[in-house]
Amino acid sequence: MPISIPLLSVTSRKSSHSPSTELFIPTISLPDVIVNRATNCPNVNCKINFAHTYCNGVGVPARPPHIPNIKVRRFQDNAHPFPQMNCFEVTDTSGLLLQTGRKAYIWLYGTVHLEEVTLLSPQWRIFKCLQRIDYDDQLVTVIVARKEFCQRHNTWKRYLCCFSAFI
Repeated sequence: MPISIPLLSVTSRKSSHSPSTELFIPTISLPDVIVNRATNCPNVNCKINFAHTYCNGVGVPARPPHIPNIKVRRFQDNAHPFPQMNCFEVTDTSGLLLQTGRKAYIWLYGTVHLEEVTLLSPQWRIFKCLQRIDYDDQLVTVIVARKEFCQRHNTWKRYLCCFSAFI
């Protein structure tokens, strides 16, 4: 299914003496999403616990070339480590190590700022995804990533573990 990319026109003025210039920000129109309960809805604040359709009428700005893309998906119902939480699982970070303060692009929300949430889980890290709206950080979604997406692996330690049996 092709995704249309309409242009949003924004007018800005440099001074009262100069003519206005138009800045075009490409946006992506998202298809409607049918969800079965609140914890599967793209709206992080959803409280509807039965099947409904989520519509994003605003669209999402296209990914800037310098912002890394994070791929996310919903957890399978039988394998969800946090079943009461409305969150997405990170499946690919394009080499970006996730940490507080990083910017990333998520296809359903656009560019977000990551803020790690304290969690006592050895395998998972939880991040709030925030967007600056009217000079205030707004929570748009929550993502959960395996620790491999969040920390560097020390290559030398791995080699030493592998070859220590031969020494």
